[in-house]
Amino acid sequence: MKYALLVLGLSLVACSGSDETPSPDGGVVLRDAGPAPALADRSDTFDGDALSAAWSTIADGNLDVRVADGRMSMTVTNDALWFNERRGTAVVQEVRGDFKMTATVHARMTSDPSLPPDRFVHLGGLMARDGRSAAENYVFIVVGWDEQDLSVETKTTVDGVSTYVGPAWPSGDAQLRICRLGSSFVLLKRIVGVTTWTLATTYERPDLPDTLQVGPNAYAVSDPGITPDLTVSFDEVIFADVENLADCRAD
Repeated sequence: MKYALLVLGLSLVACSGSDETPSPDGGVVLRDAGPAPALADRSDTFDGDALSAAWSTIADGNLDVRVADGRMSMTVTNDALWFNERRGTAVVQEVRGDFKMTATVHARMTSDPSLPPDRFVHLGGLMARDGRSAAENYVFIVVGWDEQDLSVETKTTVDGVSTYVGPAWPSGDAQLRICRLGSSFVLLKRIVGVTTWTLATTYERPDLPDTLQVGPNAYAVSDPGITPDLTVSFDEVIFADVENLADCRAD
C-alpha cells in the first residue's frame, strides 16, 4: 500500500510541470518553475524608484541605470559599442516567440539633458538579441547621433558582422518599435505625438532562436580617457501580442 501511494505521488509530481534540479548528494530537489509571465505583464512604465527584478543588464561596468520620475535612464559611463563582435549595454528580458515591443525614447547629453547628443556614435533604443550565441546576433532600432547627424538607425548583426543604415531624424526623441513575426523583424519609428508608424526596415533572421533577450539598449564611442556624453531615457517599454503584420502597426 505504501509503495502504491509513493508511485501515485511521484506520478502527480511528474505531471505538475515542476522543474527538477540535482541536489548535492545526488538526489533530486523538486522546484516549481511556475508559468512564464503573459507578454503584456512584462510591460514596464517605470513608476517606482528602482529597476524591476524582471530586467537583467548587459553592461560590463559601462552603464549606470536609474529609475525616477516615471522614466528609466541609461547613462553610458565608458566606451561601449554594439558593432560586429563588440558589445554595448542593454536592459533585457527573455521573451519567447512573436512579440511587439514599443518605447518612447529620449537621447540626451549627460552633461546637458536639454540637448540631444552631438558626439560621434551616441545612440539608444530597442534591441532583440540571441543571448546564448557565441557570436553576436541581434537586430535593433535606435535614436541619437550616428556618424554625422541625428538619426534613427537600424542594425542587423549576423555572426559578428554588422550592417546598418542611419537616415536623418529631426530630434533626439522618437517612438520606436520592434515587431517579431516568426523570422521577420519589422522595425518601426514615429515622431513623438504622431499617430502613424513609419517602416524603418524589415530584417529576415531565420537564424535567430525562439527565445531572445529583448529590451532597451544604449551605446557610445569615446576616445581613451574621455567619458561618453550619453543618457538615454525611456518613458515606458510596452509588450503586446501580435498575429500578423497589421498588428505591428496597431496601437
